[in-house]
Amino acid sequence: DFIKKYRSYLTPEGLLILTTPPPRSHSILKFLSNLGIISDDEINEHKHYFTLDQLEKLLLENGFQIKERGKFLFGFNSFIVGAKN
Repeated sequence: DFIKKYRSYLTPEGLLILTTPPPRSHSILKFLSNLGIISDDEINEHKHYFTLDQLEKLLLENGFQIKERGKFLFGFNSFIVGAKN
C-alpha cells in the first residue's frame, strides 16, 4: 500500500500532501488531451481518480490526522494534507 510506504518515510511530525484530479475531471481532462491542450501521458498516469472523501478515509485508516483538504484549478484538482500520528 503506497500510503504505508510513504508514511514510513516521514518524521514523527511529517506531513503527507497528496494532489489528484477527482473522478468528475477524468472525461474533461481526456477531452483536453485529445485536443492536444494537455499531455495524454499525464492523464494516463492516473490509474485511479479519488474523491476527497476517499483520500481522507485512506489517510485516516493509515494513521494520519487530516490537517487540510480542498480543491484548486477550478475544481479539476483536489489536495489533502495528512499529519503523521
